[in-house]
Amino acid sequence: MWKKLVAVFTLHRELGVASAEKVMVYVITIIKIQTTILPFI
Repeated sequence: MWKKLVAVFTLHRELGVASAEKVMVYVITIIKIQTTILPFI
């Protein structure tokens, strides 16, 4: 029982870190696009 809980918790933590990194990449990409486009508007 405990091993299952630990495994699930570890998996969720890893997924959380992965999705957080994806969000950061997404935000940085949006900022780069905006700073690239804005001077031409």
